[in-house]
This record gives sequence, C-alpha cells and structure tokens, in this order.
Amino acid sequence: MATGNSDKNTDIQLLCEFIALKNKCKDEIVNKLLKQIRLQQTLPNSTNSKSKSYSIMPNLTENIKNYNGESSSRAQEWLDNIKSMQTLHQWRQEFELETCRTHLVGDARYWMSRNKLTNFQDFVEAFKETFATEVSLPEKWKKMASRVQNKKESVRSYYHEKIKLCSDLKLDVMNTKEQVFLDLCSVVMG
Repeated sequence: MATGNSDKNTDIQLLCEFIALKNKCKDEIVNKLLKQIRLQQTLPNSTNSKSKSYSIMPNLTENIKNYNGESSSRAQEWLDNIKSMQTLHQWRQEFELETCRTHLVGDARYWMSRNKLTNFQDFVEAFKETFATEVSLPEKWKKMASRVQNKKESVRSYYHEKIKLCSDLKLDVMNTKEQVFLDLCSVVMG
C-alpha cells in the first residue's frame, strides 16, 4: 500500500516538475519580449527609411542549433526556432536567411548552396518541401512506443523526451502517463 502512495507522489512530483519547467520557459520568453519592448520605447523615434534603419544581430550560437538535413521532425522545430528568433529580435529578412545559412551543416548546407535562394520566404517553402515532410501517425506511434529508458539514462532525460513524443501524438494525460511509466518500469524491473 505504501508503494502505491509513493508511486502517486512520484507521478505528481514529475508532473509538477514538468509544469514548472514549461512555465519557466514561457516566463523567459515573456521577459525577453518585455525587455525588447522597453528598449524600443527608450529609443528615439526615427523615420522608417531603409537608409537610417539598423539591426543588431545578437550571438545566437546557443539559441539556434545546427541542422544537418537528417530528421524531418527536427527540421520543423529548427525552422520554428528561426522564426521565433526573428519575431523576438525583429530581424529583417536578410538576417533570417543568413542565420539559416550559418546554421545549416552537412547535407542541408550542400542543399542550400545548390538552390541559390535569395529571400527568406523562398527558403521556407523550399526547406519545408525538402526536409520538413509530415511524419505519419503510425511512424510517430512507432517512435514513441520504441522510446524506452536506457540503462544509464537519467529519469528526467527519458521523461521529457517521452512526454514530447506523447504530446506529438496528442495523447491525453492518462495515456501519456501510462506510456511514460510502462517503459520506465521495464528498466527498473528488468
């Protein structure tokens, strides 16, 4: 009986940690947006002519990972990250395209150099067509079902990835919990 309560407490604790992590990420984004708004309010008004406008490109090496052309699900995440940074920092399209170019490696970089893309909209369309193909529901299910905790893997690492895979399938809380703990228990008992 005590083990059942302990399992429920662990479930609740993991769920609370997950919710706290999500809220922390949202808080960080909101704080960055508020700083950007405050900065814009303190800058003197200027005309909107291109000759007088300028943009400061922050160092994004930690915020944007490189993409190598291998995973279609990672392709959409990578592209969404670029768009999010553009919105947050209000980049011009030239910055978006150059950021994409600098964070493509391997096959994806060769693809970019072959395609002579000159604007961000064309890049997005061509990139999605080439790399961000929709993964079928059975493929998503297979990937989620095959994801088990490795022997030396931390519970947190396994938990967060498994939750994301369940989220991609739009599983409800009970089914997600069942999938997470089913494979977690197989390592503990096996």
